[in-house]
Amino acid sequence: MVINMTFKHKSGILLVLTVFSFLLFTGCSHTGKRGFSTSPPTKIVVWHYYNGAQAIAFDELVTEFNNTTGAENGIIVESVSKSSVDDLMAAVMDSAGKKVGAEELPDIFQCYLDTAVSLDEMGLLADLSPYVSEEELACYVEGYITEGLFGEENALKLFPVAKSTELLVIAEAAWEPFSLATGITVDALSTWEGIAETAEAYYAYT
Repeated sequence: MVINMTFKHKSGILLVLTVFSFLLFTGCSHTGKRGFSTSPPTKIVVWHYYNGAQAIAFDELVTEFNNTTGAENGIIVESVSKSSVDDLMAAVMDSAGKKVGAEELPDIFQCYLDTAVSLDEMGLLADLSPYVSEEELACYVEGYITEGLFGEENALKLFPVAKSTELLVIAEAAWEPFSLATGITVDALSTWEGIAETAEAYYAYT
């Protein structure tokens, strides 16, 4: 099974890796000392595109998981940086297509929605819905969760951990004369088309 996810915040990675541990180990017992399994630990491979400070921070979270929840459940997480988004996507698709020389597809990886859709059509994404509670999902922006729902059954296959918000800031001193001269109001900025038309009008105005 392959799960597509993105990681950025501490709570996100710990939640996701814990969920994945239940996905792997439901029904298994661990009777070793200090919570360790008496059987060899299971390794979960995570591919990401972090480098530099981000990679260091991510690896620290992985180490924390390995030393706590992972140790208790007989799991070892191995993080692998693919350097860039493009390199990561290429590696994932090569693995999914079983190209000659490609690595085995990892258990968890970062990717965009379009790549996730392609992989889901290949039957390579797992459904996390049974392993995440409504209370946990309520902690996330609703739109981020719905973006990761696939098919008629709304299976949760894309987990939002690293997301961004884009802001548009308007200088009132420059906007007011322009608005008075053109009749364009801030309501025009409610759509991408309106922003483009307003930008064109402002270019002509200046």
